[in-house]
Amino acid sequence: MQMSTSKAKRSRRDGADGDGAKRVKVISPSSSFVHHEPPINQPLALEYLCPITRELPVDPVMAEDGRIYERSAIEKHFITCQSSNLGVDSSVTRSSNDQQGESDSVPPPRHTTSPMSGGKIGTNLYEAVQARNTIHFLISSNTISSELIENWKRNKDVHEAIKGASLGDTSAMMDLASWHYYGCRGLSKNIAKSMEWYKKAANSDNTTAMVALSKHFLLVKDGLHFNQASGIYYLTEAANKGDASAALLLGTSFLRGENGVSKDFMLARKWLKHAAEGANDAPSGVAMLAKFLLARLSNTS
Repeated sequence: MQMSTSKAKRSRRDGADGDGAKRVKVISPSSSFVHHEPPINQPLALEYLCPITRELPVDPVMAEDGRIYERSAIEKHFITCQSSNLGVDSSVTRSSNDQQGESDSVPPPRHTTSPMSGGKIGTNLYEAVQARNTIHFLISSNTISSELIENWKRNKDVHEAIKGASLGDTSAMMDLASWHYYGCRGLSKNIAKSMEWYKKAANSDNTTAMVALSKHFLLVKDGLHFNQASGIYYLTEAANKGDASAALLLGTSFLRGENGVSKDFMLARKWLKHAAEGANDAPSGVAMLAKFLLARLSNTS
């Protein structure tokens, strides 16, 4: 009896069942050993990547070398060829958003070189309708990598914003200005380009753009953009068009003698009154602060 008991213990230690059958221990593989299959249409998507941006084109065109490109990227390449007489674009690794619709308007040369082969090609571009339809299918079917989808959607937002801005849409101009200012949506941080879009929106009577410009001129003390006169000018323009936040900033500037203006209680009262009463759609905090400062000013008069 004692022998059979010890034999059973040895069997269990050795991984055997009570009847002597050997047990097999199954080990779940760790995630590092799991083979993840690529999305079903990923190989097809890779065939449509623009050779310059390495992203799916939003506005695909076919060049004379037979390859599909993002229109803005290949046009930028043509312009680079004209200016350098070389077939290599130094910005080939840039995001397509840095090239969309914002390149110089210099006409491309009649002949240039292929970004792929370096061979001589013409500058004719042809609408790639089939490629466009295929890319839209790949995006909507969600059968390619999430990275390709997200990048394409991001680029499409920028593409549409540039198109809208070219047609005078100030909201699109503001989006582009903000994206350039913070360096997002695939756009490089570019304060000069941001200011350019803010100015275009301001010239179209967008008071939010005017206030943004004024704050930049007054607050960014980098020597290049710091300009108190321009800041006060845009604040005044926006305040005269009924922007309460601009009127509040003007009022506090004259009240305290800041931002390049001297203390002037009369002008301070004028603009604070505009901020408190003149704009019906003003944020409540702006009106409340303007009223508080007006009361304080009355007590000191």
